[in-house]
Order: sequence, then structure tokens, then C-alpha cells
Amino acid sequence: MRSRQTVPRILVGAAVGLMLMSTPLFAREDQPRAPAKAPAQESGDPTKLKPEEMRTIWDVLATIQAPGKVQTRFVNGLDLYVSLRQAELAQDLGIRAWTVDFEAGPFVCWLEIDQEGKKTRRMPELPGVNWVSAAEKGRLLLWFLPGVSETNPSERSRQILKRLKTADRSASPIPEVFGLQVIGGPNVVWELTDIGLWSTWNDVSIKEVSRPTPAKVNGEVTLLEIEATEKRPAEGAQPRKLKLTLKAKPKSKRP
Repeated sequence: MRSRQTVPRILVGAAVGLMLMSTPLFAREDQPRAPAKAPAQESGDPTKLKPEEMRTIWDVLATIQAPGKVQTRFVNGLDLYVSLRQAELAQDLGIRAWTVDFEAGPFVCWLEIDQEGKKTRRMPELPGVNWVSAAEKGRLLLWFLPGVSETNPSERSRQILKRLKTADRSASPIPEVFGLQVIGGPNVVWELTDIGLWSTWNDVSIKEVSRPTPAKVNGEVTLLEIEATEKRPAEGAQPRKLKLTLKAKPKSKRP
């Protein structure tokens, strides 16, 4: 696993602030509205998370800041409003997140990434290294924030970067961040990553493979399996696909 690095927290805050500024606070009374139809929630939609689960992600992102820059925070009423809109903001940033209830810990786990035409990749990448959960039972939260940069061709990246540059022409990229945490527990794993996943896709459709819950880690088990398919690929191109599988096995007991 890569070591933690100091990265641009202030840019995540900037993106959050710009998204709030673009949201109208009041509707015009002279324009009748059609009844809003609630969109179907797809696998990984952060609006499905409970408040404490969403806070877990933002607590990590709140530690990210640019080197040499002063940390800034929203205050008073604006700070409260931002906290109430976190799930919607996570959607705008492209965050995807999943939870897994588990029993029979402690255990070690790892992530396998299968993409068509490529060799299976593993996180952590170092041979024999796994993530460790010391909890006997609880809930895991796995999440991914796709990156925003000049070299990222996705519509999401271009739109966010344009808004950042409008506010600050010297704005730096937003990094990709991967997280795996135990809700309310001491175990926190997060790192900068260049694994890509669907960062450069215009949009993604995600299907979650059904699984027993809670997961009992009494042997090698699959905690989570999702299949991602590219939406709106480049003209003439076939949709890209990949599969993420989070696996676990009991932690070995040393004498």
C-alpha cells in the first residue's frame, strides 16, 4: 500500500463551495413545477449512505490540503448547510461508496481489479501485504473519489476543473482517493492512487452482485463484488468494463 501523502484538501473545499453557489436557493413562483420524480438509486450511490457513513468519508477528505496553503473551513450557517448537502456534493464529485456488514473478525482483506484485456490488479500491491481489521464485527465502508485534472478527458473532470479555474486560475488537480474503513472503529485505510478505475469515463453504470449479509469471515470470502460498465463511450468505441472484488480471510493467530 502506498504511504499517505499530503494532497490538495483546499481544492475539494473549493469544488464543494462552487457547487453550492450554482444551486438556486429559491424557485420562482410564476413558474409551475411538475411533480419531481425520484431517480432510481444505483449501486454505489452515496445518497444511500447513512449520515455517519457519509461523515466518515468527509472526515478523511477534510484532512487533505495543499502544501504551504492555509487550511480553510466553512463557518456558521454555511458550514451547517454544507454538512446537510454532503451526499449530493459527493454525487457531483463522482464519489461512489458501498457498505458491508461483517462478523467473525478479526480479518485481513484485499481488493482485486479485473479489467477486460488486462491482468488482474491487486490492492495493496505489495506481495503478501493485506489490509487488517481488528474488529470482530461491524460495518466496512469502501469508497472511491475519481480524480480531476487537465489530462482527464471525462466530462465530469472537465466541468469541475472549469469551475475551479473560473474561481482560481492557479487551482491544482483533485487527486484520486481510495478509502476502506470500519465505521466507528480505529481502523482507517486511505491512500492516493493512480489505479484509474472509471476516472476517465464520461459516466459509469454499476451493478452490485448480491451477497449474504452480514458476511461471516470464517474462511476466504467475498465481501463485495461490483461490475462497472462505461456509459456514453467515445463514438465508435465499445464500452469499457471492470470488476472490483473485495475479499477477506481470517487474520492468522500468532503464538
